[in-house]
Amino acid sequence: MARGPLIAGNWKMNGLKADGVALARDLVARAKPGAPNCDLLVCPPATLVAAVGDALAGSGVALGLRTFP
Repeated sequence: MARGPLIAGNWKMNGLKADGVALARDLVARAKPGAPNCDLLVCPPATLVAAVGDALAGSGVALGLRTFP
């Protein structure tokens, strides 16, 4: 089965925890598995990774983190 396109959101280093969690929850509520045929990825600021990860848990929306060597 061919993979669809990847749609990623790379958040900048601003915003409050409550705003990031609300945005993640809204994305989960709007995302429907398989429609459209794409993968969703959210890359929040490092300070919000844990909270956003909790909001995305089990949703099928992937969580990314930029790491530096």
